[in-house]
Amino acid sequence: MSITGRRTIFTLFGTVVVLLSVFGCSEKVESALHELQQQIATLQGIKNAVDNEFSGESGVHINNGMIITVSLVNTSLNDMPFEKRLAAARQVVQIVNRLIHGKMEFQKVSMLVVAFVRHERHFFIVNFTNTVDFFQFGKDTTSNFSLNPGIQQTSLPPYE
Repeated sequence: MSITGRRTIFTLFGTVVVLLSVFGCSEKVESALHELQQQIATLQGIKNAVDNEFSGESGVHINNGMIITVSLVNTSLNDMPFEKRLAAARQVVQIVNRLIHGKMEFQKVSMLVVAFVRHERHFFIVNFTNTVDFFQFGKDTTSNFSLNPGIQQTSLPPYE
């Protein structure tokens, strides 16, 4: 997400919080807003940690409140062997486990997907995205993510 996009989200969120506090809102709404604020801050923390670890751009998304997707975009890992990407995916898992473990707003999350993505932009309007590889991790008995057996390698065709 660009800086402008983040500013827009935080500006909208801040405006909603101010309006609700001025005009009053129920405790339930305040609690939900606080949880959303915590979740956004944690997802941004994951993005920053992944960007720092892999010296590149990443995307972090939560889908339906149940699946976190971390995309490593245009990293040198795209051209490396499967084993290197798997090792990097496990590093991402360690980062996510460390940052979300024990946080109530992430209790419903049951899967983490780490994707390696090649993204190209042509003529400012045409975007081409190719998923080089991805790994799915499910929660184990300690509520940490671990590699789902049988879903390690993805059989994606090579990028051309």
